[in-house]
Amino acid sequence: MVEVEASRQLFEMRFDYAEHSVNLHFMLCLLPDGAEPGPAEGQKCAWFMPNELRTLDLAPADAAAMERILENEAVSQRLVV
Repeated sequence: MVEVEASRQLFEMRFDYAEHSVNLHFMLCLLPDGAEPGPAEGQKCAWFMPNELRTLDLAPADAAAMERILENEAVSQRLVV
């Protein structure tokens, strides 16, 4: 786990699946110098360049959110998935 120095909400979006809905909240976080984010509960965590993001096999809600993030070039340059 990494504590962030500052953050602000970028956007939120709702995605409706057939059986349920998901509300996603995206935050821009600044890491302290030398901090490296990593999984806390056994999830996968990796760094990707913006041009690699469309090649990932993402859930529909995550894919829609990734497209929105990629629309904002300043944000997409600092993305961790």
